[in-house]
Amino acid sequence: MKSYFRKSAIASVLLILPLLCNTCFPRKEYIVGIVGTETGPNAEIGISVVRGAGLRCTEINISKKKLNKRFLTCVHYDDAGDPELTETHTRRLVEVDEAAAVILATASKDGAERALKVCTNARVPMISVSGFLAEDNTTGKGCYEIGLDGPAMSSALVGYLQETYGYNRVGFLVIGDYEVPPGVKDAVGIDVNPNRTIELNTSIGTDDIDIIAVTPDVRFADLEVLYVYGTVRDTFRLARELEVDGVYLPIVNIKPFGDPEILDEEITTSESLVLISPVPLEYGEARAIKFERYFEDIKGYRPNFYSALGYDAMDLVARAIKETKGTEPDEIKAEWEKLGTWEGIVGRTDFKTGKTDFDYYVIEVTIISNRPKVETLTII
Repeated sequence: MKSYFRKSAIASVLLILPLLCNTCFPRKEYIVGIVGTETGPNAEIGISVVRGAGLRCTEINISKKKLNKRFLTCVHYDDAGDPELTETHTRRLVEVDEAAAVILATASKDGAERALKVCTNARVPMISVSGFLAEDNTTGKGCYEIGLDGPAMSSALVGYLQETYGYNRVGFLVIGDYEVPPGVKDAVGIDVNPNRTIELNTSIGTDDIDIIAVTPDVRFADLEVLYVYGTVRDTFRLARELEVDGVYLPIVNIKPFGDPEILDEEITTSESLVLISPVPLEYGEARAIKFERYFEDIKGYRPNFYSALGYDAMDLVARAIKETKGTEPDEIKAEWEKLGTWEGIVGRTDFKTGKTDFDYYVIEVTIISNRPKVETLTII
């Protein structure tokens, strides 16, 4: 009998010990989770956000004071642009990893809405950098959007070019398997003015650009300008292939400029390309360029817009954890709202409305001796 009680007592202690350890000796790390699209055609979003957030995380961990004398650990999962995976991974971060906050970098609008619902129900604060929640009212839910409003950016660019050049017949083409943000097509004019806009009714894969000029439904002769949604690299490939077929047409890239390493490459085309970016690409714009030089020195490659957003998001989470000295969700949310209007590397976020305003840089890339030259045309 004594043996039984002794075993029972030991078992009880073993059961209670983890609870005592968590209470008396709290974990030595804060978990911040990222759910992002790191594979597939939109991989640049998730990969870049993880890189930017990871840089800020490393900075904090190697500092003398760390974060309240604890490490900051970044746990990230790839949703591959699949909404069901976005929801699954968000739930895993909340329920299994016990993340203090979630950074969302998915390429799916449906996935973003599912993740928002999970975090709202669990009362876990979330910062989205995808741009898909930009039009939604997330005030009071502890979820904030510091990502780009794609339709607003596209509309600003198309409006500027229309006013400047007066294009009457425009085309719209998607390169790659992208989920084009709602409203982008409207901004180009497909639904607004169908008599003026021709939607090239097939999205071409990145491996099929060399046959685009012989596709029967591509009527380049009817166009004054071609708007392209795809990477800058693929857009230059398209320009080159069109030139081979004797087509010289102004091309505008309306996807957020996400692959600045293209500026370091040799490009065989005589075409100029107009594109839009939420961050300046010329030296002299102190805040963003300082980050670009710093990031390149540390990581060995150029950052992009999403890298900066990832850095900003992790900085916001770390700031709130430091000030609240813990991970209580309501306290973190309240800390963000205390900031009022906050300016990161890119954009100014109003935490009372959960909206971010950006300066849009209209950029022209001209190829000189097979090397790109960058010039900012205007800021809108």
